[in-house]
Amino acid sequence: MLSRLRTEEWLAAPEKRRDFWREALNGEVLALLADGNMREAEEKIRNAAGRFGTQS
Repeated sequence: MLSRLRTEEWLAAPEKRRDFWREALNGEVLALLADGNMREAEEKIRNAAGRFGTQS
């Protein structure tokens, strides 16, 4: 997943990557990760990538 995100044009600039991860790693996702719910957290990060890519 991370390798695919790295190739996205809208994440080429460091500030865009920063903005993406700030949005993607919200409290809900961090709680899922802390609880060991990796697949659900990954799904939410993928959804955030889809939303973020259309906003940029």
